[in-house]
Amino acid sequence: MKNLLKCFIFIFALSLCSSALTASAKETKSKSVAAGDKAEAYAEEVLKKIKDESLTDEEKEKMLEKLKKMIEKADSAINKKRIEIQKIEEDIKPLEAQKDSLNAALDELISYAPRAFKNTNDDGTGGKDKKSKKDSKTKKSTK
Repeated sequence: MKNLLKCFIFIFALSLCSSALTASAKETKSKSVAAGDKAEAYAEEVLKKIKDESLTDEEKEKMLEKLKKMIEKADSAINKKRIEIQKIEEDIKPLEAQKDSLNAALDELISYAPRAFKNTNDDGTGGKDKKSKKDSKTKKSTK
């Protein structure tokens, strides 16, 4: 019974951790989406000016530098996210191992519980056979 209680507590703790991670991921995602929107808008502006052929050499140089900086920031953000993903995957591994051991304990408990509560006789039959034998004896005696 203690193991089952521990299992439920562990599952509850996992669900709390999961919801906390989801909330932080949503917050980070909203920040990165906003930065991505700005970058896309700037890229569209650059392409539009190139298409219109309305760029001076000075504007080309400024845009080139700004685009290089934006690309570096994007690469940095991508690398940062990859590192975060690796850390999260490393954090998940022990949790998966714990879950596997808890599932094994739960399976063992489930397979054990029916045997503990069965009402079996020496011949392997349940209590129904005793009742049916008594019923047949009473029917014979009444005839």
